[in-house]
Amino acid sequence: DGWDVLGGHVSYYSYMNGVSDLNGIGLCKNCNPQISIVASYGVYAAEFDAFSDARIKNIQGVSNATQDLKTLNKLHITDYTMKDKVKYGDRRFKKVIAQEVEKIYPQAVSTHADFIPNVYQGTSKITKTDDGFLLQFAGQHHISSNAKKLRVLVKDKGMQVFDITSIPANNEVRVSATELDTNQLFVYGEEVNDFRTVDYEALTTLSISASQEISRVAKNQAVTIAAQQRQINLLEKRLAALEKNHPQPIFHKAD
Repeated sequence: DGWDVLGGHVSYYSYMNGVSDLNGIGLCKNCNPQISIVASYGVYAAEFDAFSDARIKNIQGVSNATQDLKTLNKLHITDYTMKDKVKYGDRRFKKVIAQEVEKIYPQAVSTHADFIPNVYQGTSKITKTDDGFLLQFAGQHHISSNAKKLRVLVKDKGMQVFDITSIPANNEVRVSATELDTNQLFVYGEEVNDFRTVDYEALTTLSISASQEISRVAKNQAVTIAAQQRQINLLEKRLAALEKNHPQPIFHKAD
């Protein structure tokens, strides 16, 4: 929606969003959209095709496979579980960590605004105030001092987002809301502006380049080994000839 062909920008567009205040339809005004689909769970498809025509690219040359192998060897594969136990349970994962990839291969990492489960607990008390509601917790909420928004699970209404007006204490936060028809809320966490994502396609192509380097090294090693084996065979023939011409062998082959 709202694509300005002549101006080359987006004045507005709408999108599906499960935590939107507009019944699942979100609206972005004066945006520069970089994402077409956001999914909370896996995406199933028979095939994935990416735009890759040479005519849309400014090609700079073939990647340095030797350097790519060095880069790949610096990446760590990490075992972990997710903090959001309601959504993921105790499912185990074996993947990369964006912050670590960013230090080694930054072009594979991007950032955007999203919510993190740093609170992930129910409120112990909710108090109406002049500008909203004061949420209190039994333990620390771990909300950053500069946090602006909070994602909250409201009974019978699903996930909602509230503006943070103040953070009086490490177990209290005040949010802007007209009404909250519940005695308890489950608070997911705050919005951060640097939520990191990893381009696994970039990692895949890096792996391809590194694999080609391994293949090249292996072929070179195979040629070297073959040449060495020919030299060994030649020396063994010479040794056999010398031993044949002498009653007592002057050399003994190792066992």
